[in-house]
This record gives sequence, C-alpha cells and structure tokens, in this order.
Amino acid sequence: MRKFAIGSVILGGLLMVSNSASAEQNVVDVEQNKSVVNFHINEQADYYKVFQNGEILYQGVSPNFSDSLENEFEKYKVGIYKDNKLEEVVNLKVDNEEGSQDKVNKSLMIKEKDNLKEDIMSKKVDGNTLEAIITDEEVLLTWDALPDNDGKYEIFRDGEKIGQTKKLTFTDKKVKSGERYVYSVVGETEVNAKQKAAINKQLGDERLKKASKKELQEMYTVRGTLTSIVNTPSNTEEYLTKKETLLKGKKTEDKGNEFGIASFPGTSEWRNYIFRYTTFIPQESVEDPMPFNGTYLHGDDRSFDYFSNDYRTRVDVNAFLTWNDFTYDRYVGESLRCEDRACTDIIERDTAPKSGIEVIEDYSSSSKMQWRVKHDVGIPFGSIYPNINYYYEATLTSSPSLSISGAHDKAPSHEFYMATYASDDMVPLHLFSVDSEWDFAYLTPGTPQEYFSVSM
Repeated sequence: MRKFAIGSVILGGLLMVSNSASAEQNVVDVEQNKSVVNFHINEQADYYKVFQNGEILYQGVSPNFSDSLENEFEKYKVGIYKDNKLEEVVNLKVDNEEGSQDKVNKSLMIKEKDNLKEDIMSKKVDGNTLEAIITDEEVLLTWDALPDNDGKYEIFRDGEKIGQTKKLTFTDKKVKSGERYVYSVVGETEVNAKQKAAINKQLGDERLKKASKKELQEMYTVRGTLTSIVNTPSNTEEYLTKKETLLKGKKTEDKGNEFGIASFPGTSEWRNYIFRYTTFIPQESVEDPMPFNGTYLHGDDRSFDYFSNDYRTRVDVNAFLTWNDFTYDRYVGESLRCEDRACTDIIERDTAPKSGIEVIEDYSSSSKMQWRVKHDVGIPFGSIYPNINYYYEATLTSSPSLSISGAHDKAPSHEFYMATYASDDMVPLHLFSVDSEWDFAYLTPGTPQEYFSVSM
C-alpha cells in the first residue's frame, strides 16, 4: 500500500544547486532517505496538489509532502494554486536509491569486468538515474557522480551538446511547454597504463601508426551516459489530472478497430511498445579489419533510421502490457566480403547465426515487464574476426515508467529506439555512431565498452 504524509517536515541535504552563476531557489526541493522522498515547495501559494498518474495523492496548504518510493523511480505532478487558480505545474522524476541498488546487484550477475575502471563505470551507470524537476520554462537535471578525467560532464539535449559542468546539476532554461526532450549527461575516464599496453599489443604497430591522437584517446576511453526523456508540462488542470503515457501515439480513426473502445495508441490504457536495437555499418563499405589483405566488407550505407531494413543485426522486443504479451524477433543481415570497395566483385557471402542473440524474459504481467538482451554475433568469415557485443536489461511498468541499463562495443553503429505499437510515435533511447573506417579497431579485444542508462 502506498504511504504518504503531509505537514511540517525538516528537510536536510536538499537539492538546491543549479549550474547558474547565481544561486537560484528551486521551485521544489527534494530530499530522499532510502525509499522515502520528501518535497518542499518553495513557491508560496494558497494551496497545493500532488498527483501521480492522474490520481491525487495530496491537497492542502502545507508546502511539504512525503511519499514512499515503490519502483526504481517515481514521477509526480505538483500543482501550485494562487487566488483559487492553477498558477504552475511542476513535473518531478525521483530515483529510488533502494530500487537502484537491487538493479545494480542484478546487473553484476550478468557481467563481470576484469578492468577496475570499467567495473566502476558499470556500477555507477547501473545505479544512476538522471532525475529531473521540470516546469514549462526550465528543466533541472541532477545525477550521482560518474568517473570523469577532468571532472567536467558534457550535457546533451536531443543529441546536441548544450553545455558542460563540474557540478552534479544542470539547468536548461531554453525549453517550451508541452514538448518532449531527450537529455544525456556524459562522463569519461581512461583505462590504466597496464590495459593501454595490452590494447596496443592486440592492435599491433601497423594499426597504431594509422591512428590519430583522437582515435587513440577514444580507444582508451571508458564512457558512461545517463539519459532521461522528459515532457515539459502545460499549466492546465487537464494536464495535471491526466494519466501518464510514455509516448503520445496517435488514435486510430478506424471505428471498426480490433483494439477496442478504450485502448488506442496515445491513451493511458494503451501500453504496447516495440523496443528495437539495431547494429549497422554506416559506410557503403569498409576496409576488411581482418586480416588486412586489401579486401572490403559491405556496409549498410545509412544514418540513424528506426525504419531502415539495412542492418547487421536487429532485435525487436514487443512488450505489450495492455495484452500482457511479451514476444521478440531476431534478425541477422547477410555479410559480404568483396574484392573492391564498390563490392561489385564478391569473394564470399554468409549470414551469422541468430544463436548469438539471447532474449531473456525475467518477468511479465500487465503491470510490469522485465527482460534482458545479450548480443554476441560475429562476422561469419572465420574465427579471426571479432564478435560484436552488447547487452541491456529493461524494466517497463504500467505506472508508466521505463528503466534501461546496458553496454556495447564501440563498433559498428548502434541505435536503440522505443516506439508505440500501431503508431508512428517513437523516441531514440540511445544512439552511437562510428565516424571512420578506423573505428572498427575498437572491436580489438580489451577495448572498453560504452555504458548507458535510460529512464523515462
């Protein structure tokens, strides 16, 4: 049973820092003690309302509110009323420290790292949620520390860098009401000298000579990315009381639709999603990374595209909470090794087996689904070629919420999307692109992976 309390509370260690030069007071201060969260609303008003998924949790004159956290993170809407009128709506996304710890323990059972730097980054990313306090005018992001060489975190919105900070908070004041934004915070560190030497040995002198300083730096970099997908509120009663949906979708106009009257894409009852993870080679072709005999591997010749049918591998997980149905599909594209860059003279062609892709359904119900994907697929022209590895684990709830953590090799390109089933609404969860043919050297054994977490 959900527990919450109101009244005068003393809040210590509150989040009160932004990246701004001047110390500005947050609309809401947040304190968490294990699985209990305390809010203090700094905006003076006649009374306040707190909602979760369309259900009212609190209404009163006290600016203080406490609630128990039951999922890995929780989302709230706070209504601030002045002169008997709704003045402002604030969206809150709060991490559950206890829930995150369970998630870390589960992750560590899936993977073991030999390198200390990677092990630390893995744990820090797995146990981290990019929290947010969101109004129609600004988004305040907060996170726990990640390993970083210079102590500066890079901040991205919708794939574009918007700033950097040495603090554990960042405020974006260039937002609009009723919009969806994808924020990412990136921390980077390097492997130790011993692992650098081991990577260089695997790479070989000839390939080292071809690498630029930037490429070598990337070769040794352990990167962690925290992503949060947020919606800025509208200051209306309708928005405040409306049930949450992860993606908006579009309601079908077909009156004879088989889905039923209540459940349409974009409605609160519609919780059917596709999670698509694809690996692809963006170039038309690349020099054969093994065994350096002047041949080429045919590429997919494309950029990021959810709908593209050109790929090395694709895994579609269909998580249908509305119907309590969990299914998946695995696809592997044909590989071509060619004499020339245009691939008009094909030496050999083959397709790697699907057995290297494993989808594990951990839990499935109409209110919660948990699953893992493990990917270990090679280029099917001999054991000399390295395998492409990635994994992720996901928790989807009807509350609604989404939490994902994972890691992947730094080649080839990786794209991860979430889409509403029976609609064209989709959002990128994680994107990673190789910039040059040399980047395929990042598949060299011992090269660190990229770690990521996503919450929505």
